[in-house]
Amino acid sequence: MARALVTATCVCLSACAEIGAVDAVADERLPNVVHLTWNLLAPAGEHWVEYGLDGAFDQQSPREPSGNTATMLGLKSGREYSFRVVVETPAGARIESESGALQVAAAPAELPTFTVGEDDRAAQQAGGVVLTSLLQDGDAWVVVIDRDGDYVWSVRADEQINIPGVRLDNASTGVVYTQNARKGSGNEAVSGIVHQPFNGSPRTLTATEDAHHDALQLPDGRIAFLREYTEPDVVLEDGETVDLGVDAVALAEEGLLDARAADTIFDFKAHYPEEPWRVCQHFDDPALGGGKDWVHANSLLYEPDGNTLLVNSRNLDALLALNPDTGEPLWQIGGRYGDFSDIDGDTIGASADAWQVEGPNRTWWSHAHLSHLWEDGFVLFDNGYHHDPTVSRVVEYSLDIPGRSIQKTWEFASETGEFDPLLGDVRKLDNGNYLVSWTLQGMITEVTPEGVVVWRASASLGNATTRVRWLADLYGAGG
Repeated sequence: MARALVTATCVCLSACAEIGAVDAVADERLPNVVHLTWNLLAPAGEHWVEYGLDGAFDQQSPREPSGNTATMLGLKSGREYSFRVVVETPAGARIESESGALQVAAAPAELPTFTVGEDDRAAQQAGGVVLTSLLQDGDAWVVVIDRDGDYVWSVRADEQINIPGVRLDNASTGVVYTQNARKGSGNEAVSGIVHQPFNGSPRTLTATEDAHHDALQLPDGRIAFLREYTEPDVVLEDGETVDLGVDAVALAEEGLLDARAADTIFDFKAHYPEEPWRVCQHFDDPALGGGKDWVHANSLLYEPDGNTLLVNSRNLDALLALNPDTGEPLWQIGGRYGDFSDIDGDTIGASADAWQVEGPNRTWWSHAHLSHLWEDGFVLFDNGYHHDPTVSRVVEYSLDIPGRSIQKTWEFASETGEFDPLLGDVRKLDNGNYLVSWTLQGMITEVTPEGVVVWRASASLGNATTRVRWLADLYGAGG
């Protein structure tokens, strides 16, 4: 565990605050997080910590009001850091503690090694780190890696827990993720939605056993999540009677001890304007809670400009927009009953075989996942189940909501012709590049609009990467 104790040096020329001994201790659960405390022997103004590798002090925690605590984030596993506390008096004088050194713990042996291939720093989104989660055989992690492929933050899932993906919280200062227990373990509530701040503040569990695939925190702090239940003896449009897995969208106050009581604002069986039907052959796959897998909702998004909650259905190949307050359906892109047309002319039929989405322009997707939508566009990971050939790709679309139209503006197919049947993710970066998670390849790439890979980080064999997000830093700079 990283721990260091240093004393202070007052460098101001007149009477000023003084810094006593500084204590630096690694967080018990988050080994890349170090908490500092010191004795402040007289009143002072703002304070912060300067730190870095190889004797440098090129990283800095945010300035905070007068106090005697701070936290260092973004520390590489297994490396030694120099650090010093800096205090600025109300008069503007600078006070430094003596410099100290601390050794960050090595990454846990269970974490894979990331190997960085292509690494064109000049063409990448500058600086920053990458958030994802890792799926292993019997294990799961939420991690942050830097451009060198080094771990700078990690948290292990609870025992026998699966994490299908991870999101930033509404302040960009922590993560929100759904965790699903694979086995029961006593009476402790471990399934549900976790909110874990980057700085080591205690996590919050919104407990429920029916959450799945995706969850996020809304601007007002509430947790939106996907849930599923089984409804017996549902009559399909062709008269067939089946037990149906039903997906729904729910909202809960964070920390609710039993989120099964959370408000369901939209239920595909009760509120979708069409009766259930046999979609493609994946309808006969068992849904998570049992029954036929009609919808298979897999992604949940919030678009702040339009105050819109969006849910993506894998099996319907549809992106449905909801009013987050009432659950009212607003519009649908794709799928059998979609409201939007393709400017370039590709169509989706109204028949039950609308999943056959091939067209001359390859506009429409087949069983996709997505994480990033903005006011006039979105990107998605098109898994490509029903494409010919079955090759996964990432696609960008321009979006005209009032005009109910979309247009495919960019695509990038798997370099090796891979079909990725599980998850996958893409986000568009501020510099116009695309950050892509190729889940079963355990690989994250940054791709330019010209289709050039300028960064590639590959996890060792047997590890899958899930959703991805670029962050300027872990202090809340977003990204």
